[in-house]
Amino acid sequence: MYAPALKYAPPQSIANICEFTDGIKGSGPEGFQPNIAESQPGDNNIYSPLWKVNLVTWNNGIMPRELTSEEDIVNAFKNKELTIKPTEIIVNCPFIQWKDASLKVRENKTLTDESPYGGGQVLDIDTKKVKVTFVAHRGFAPDGSTIYYIATDASIKKVADDLGVVFVNKTSSTLESGPSSDLYVFINGIKGNGPMGYQASIASTNAGDVAYSPLWRIQTVTWENQAQAQFLTSLNEITEHAKQGHLKTEIAGVVVNCPFVEL
Repeated sequence: MYAPALKYAPPQSIANICEFTDGIKGSGPEGFQPNIAESQPGDNNIYSPLWKVNLVTWNNGIMPRELTSEEDIVNAFKNKELTIKPTEIIVNCPFIQWKDASLKVRENKTLTDESPYGGGQVLDIDTKKVKVTFVAHRGFAPDGSTIYYIATDASIKKVADDLGVVFVNKTSSTLESGPSSDLYVFINGIKGNGPMGYQASIASTNAGDVAYSPLWRIQTVTWENQAQAQFLTSLNEITEHAKQGHLKTEIAGVVVNCPFVEL
């Protein structure tokens, strides 16, 4: 999905990934060997789901071979066997499974309207079929239309642990900048299957908008009088109720990676 706001991601929030434009045939984006990332979850202050794409091309007269690590690429570059061309392309590619670990898989795979939001965001990882089954969360776009999204990582460890996703401190640098959008999360009011056990969340942008981003700056929504809470479905309704003093919003200080998967 096109996410134009990612171009504003600050350098400190980005990691690097190498994409091959020729060489050994394989499952990579251009039909050649798989990409090589510079880090994985657990690499403190290095890993990020936001990847700057670097194009790797074998030089003339060199016999291509499969490379499997950043060290392999560095050595081949030093030996003038290949050329690396940085691009301005930023992609959101969260790791699902990596050496010795993976995203948390839910123990209880039966989902109902009462299922807790946290405890893991994946139902199954099938490496043979290269298929992962996520929990899709229902929410609302700014205009009130229904969207579904997944969650993969968060910039605060406690939040990441509660959700069962990866802790990524590098995305915290997007908190007050263009590459993150607002997601309004209700912390009281009408009970539901939202992140805090109340109604579904409302996004400030939708896929196709110039400001759309899969990185969500969480804004909490609190009803002043919970007994008078209403079920809201649009950004305008939040704004109007805030003007009337019925509710207040506050930046929670966390960025959660929640790409839309269905509109």
